Amino acid sequence: MKGAAALRFILAILVVMASRDALADRQPHLLAIAACPPWVSFGDEESDRLARQSCGHALDSIARAATRHLDVAPERITRLLDQAATRAGVEAAFAGLRAVLGPDDRLYVYLNLHGGPSAGDYKGYPIVDETLALWTAEVPAAPYTEHGFMFVKTMRDLILAVPAGEIVIIVDSCHSGLGFDDFRFVPRSLEAAGRRVAVIFSSREGQVAHFTPDLREALFTRMLSSALEVSPTERLARAVDLAAHATRDSVRALCAAPAVGTEPPAAGLDFLTYCTQDPVVFDPHGLLDDIVVAPALRDDASAAPAAGGTVPGRLIRRHDAGPASVPR
Repeated sequence: MKGAAALRFILAILVVMASRDALADRQPHLLAIAACPPWVSFGDEESDRLARQSCGHALDSIARAATRHLDVAPERITRLLDQAATRAGVEAAFAGLRAVLGPDDRLYVYLNLHGGPSAGDYKGYPIVDETLALWTAEVPAAPYTEHGFMFVKTMRDLILAVPAGEIVIIVDSCHSGLGFDDFRFVPRSLEAAGRRVAVIFSSREGQVAHFTPDLREALFTRMLSSALEVSPTERLARAVDLAAHATRDSVRALCAAPAVGTEPPAAGLDFLTYCTQDPVVFDPHGLLDDIVVAPALRDDASAAPAAGGTVPGRLIRRHDAGPASVPR
């Protein structure tokens, strides 16, 4: 039995290596962006400290997973954390990628930001869209997109301006699924150019996205990184599906605990908003089905998560802080 298991593992590696050989010219890159601004508060100093460290932990987690399982070499990872994740910093990072990536490249974009719906102007038209809270030192004034934040539509435009042949976008923020329609009418233009894009949203419109109970990182980010670890030689689509199921189950289980029950532990949110988190995928061309999760043939110690504190048993929303008028 041990010999048979070893043979299966060797064959699995050969399948992955053959897939890599077929895409030998396709160079995967990762742009990972996270911001935990100082004006977001969770009500006590220890929770604030842990939550502000969570963005760094999330970037460590996703960078390590990309290095180990998505064939992204450490030198092809760009990280924008906190003060680097301003609107100007994000725009500059995409400008840099536009200059170096081409149709034979694959780009992963990871966004770990507070988010929510807000109104503003997009190319001369008033809209309401999912709004991503990029780094600002203070709470911005409305309209937020004129003071440092960014619509998903605008982020989409920056991403799709990069001429990579394949792009996978991961948005881990509250209400992130509100941005689903921002991508719905794009595929035809991409298809004409021979490009494919897949978008993974950590929550649907009207749902908050949670931290892990220890406040170490965003819950879906943790589940996705863990799913990649246990899905070698599987399709990326399956790992994402596994992470989505684990996220849903974790939120339901914690909301069912006696400390929470059927009443969310914060004013202004109903049970469905707080206790359902359903990640959703937009993948019209089956890109996630064509990417194979690699066995951990590469490990980069610099990408390993650092140790952090815990707050046992607490389930806290990604956006559980700040004035009610600010998207979170």
